[in-house]
Amino acid sequence: MKEENNTEGLYSLKIDARHYFPGRKIPWDVLETLQCRRYAEALAFYLERDLDDIEKQAHRLAESTTLSYSEALYKIGGDMLRGNPEKPAPLYRWPIRREPVRPNRAARRAAKRKGGRNGR
Repeated sequence: MKEENNTEGLYSLKIDARHYFPGRKIPWDVLETLQCRRYAEALAFYLERDLDDIEKQAHRLAESTTLSYSEALYKIGGDMLRGNPEKPAPLYRWPIRREPVRPNRAARRAAKRKGGRNGR
């Protein structure tokens, strides 16, 4: 198909990938990759954003959290469709709980002599 005949983008070329796999069964990970790519293309079209930017955001989110690439892509897509601004990816999926710091024995004794809060 020549580009000059397809100036309005009316035609598209579909490739049947089953020819490249034995038994004509496409593995699940390949199918998931194709579905993610199709979803990212749809997001880029509807939101008028760059496809590479969407994929880079999804990769960054997947690398910095425990989400898979497809989960990160769907999360970013949902946020974009709802109009939520992009947030920096958190370092951990769940917040880190900090234990209250108890001062050591010498500090407690010094505070007790001064009558501070730690001097029980």
